Amino acid sequence: IINPTGLHARPATELVTIAKRYQAQVRVRSGELVVDAKSLVNLLKLGAVKGAAIRVSANGDDADEALAVLKDAIESGLGEEETHAAPLNRDRLNWQPKTTVAYAEGVPASDGIVVGPICQHTPKEIKVDDSPSSPTSGKKQFKNAVEAAHKELTKLYDEVKVRLGSGQASIFLVHAEFLQDDELLQETEKLIAEKHNAAWAWQQTIQIRIDQLKKLDDPVLAGRAMDLSDVCQRVLRHMLGIADVSPSTSHIPSVLIADDLTPSDTANLDPDLILGFITAKGGPTSHSAIIARAMGIPAIVAAGEGVLQIENQTNCILDGFNGKLYLSPLQEEIASAQELHEEVERQLNADFTERLFSANTTDGHNVEVFANVNRVADAVKAIEYGAEGVGLMRTEFLFLESGKTPTEDEQYEVSRDMAKALNGTPLTIRTLDIGGDKQVSHLDFPK
Repeated sequence: IINPTGLHARPATELVTIAKRYQAQVRVRSGELVVDAKSLVNLLKLGAVKGAAIRVSANGDDADEALAVLKDAIESGLGEEETHAAPLNRDRLNWQPKTTVAYAEGVPASDGIVVGPICQHTPKEIKVDDSPSSPTSGKKQFKNAVEAAHKELTKLYDEVKVRLGSGQASIFLVHAEFLQDDELLQETEKLIAEKHNAAWAWQQTIQIRIDQLKKLDDPVLAGRAMDLSDVCQRVLRHMLGIADVSPSTSHIPSVLIADDLTPSDTANLDPDLILGFITAKGGPTSHSAIIARAMGIPAIVAAGEGVLQIENQTNCILDGFNGKLYLSPLQEEIASAQELHEEVERQLNADFTERLFSANTTDGHNVEVFANVNRVADAVKAIEYGAEGVGLMRTEFLFLESGKTPTEDEQYEVSRDMAKALNGTPLTIRTLDIGGDKQVSHLDFPK
């Protein structure tokens, strides 16, 4: 395994996706443990870190082809192009106040320094009691909840991809893959068939896997327990009719404190209201930390249970550069922290002023910078941030979002408006990319 953080969720999802293309039974061995390569949950159990040797075996008519493709994929990193071990590749700014002592220290997860009032987030834990239930209605309830959760994740993936890029959005492809894990689904349905209620059966099945992941020695792989928990809660909410309550600050820009945040929580944060966040648990390679960095929200993780006792509205300085939280700071310390915050903003703004300059390598080669977009608004934003045109306009979203096939005139109008927005810069329109991971129910295509 060459991946910097091992066979974690995203490369494991790619391995599962490839294995599922073949009829052959594919297994992966690490040490004494052998698992089904078509089960994401089981692959994560391997705890295969960077440098670990794994053995892949296959049995079936297309086994040779499956092994050849998997060998190439694993040796090339399973599609992973970036590492997330460190938030930034530069020295942290060594800021500290003159008098106030840090109330809490954690692991820096996303750089930045902010001043504001504390807002505690305490999500309501969904507790499910076991009770007898009809297997027929239970299985239907479970199936509908999984389908609704999958649809939700597909929408979230598309939204995050537009806002933060495909690397961050792929986290939700991992979550969607959990919902297609045969072992999870079959074990839940087995419990339902034994007349346990559907919600308890699902929670029981997932909790066993969460506990197994938490026991792994590698913190990155152990951290995937939060992803599995996120998926579990999403399906439970649909089964039990419970609304999703995203972390909020009552419309006052605040520093959020939580025991931990799921990737879904983090992706739904409003950067205008959440100045930064600090969690009692978590780690710098968690998916929540990755999303926070992409959103530019300063964050500290693994700060300990003590942060959960801080009263709401307590003024604080959150130093994401050094992983420290200061409570009730002096006015001069607040001024100093705000000055550093503004200095960082100025540097970002200086970079922004150069966005329209031509991108040239040091030896004189020009590199064109184009954007991938779905909508006219995306194209406007891309040009604003310095793109030289659109290299890929995805037309499938016209079909996915409307719930019906758009007319030729409607498609023409969108393409025309896109061209107008680009004001003469190049526009490449991709023909309809439907099927596979993008199913459109109203077109009724075969699988």
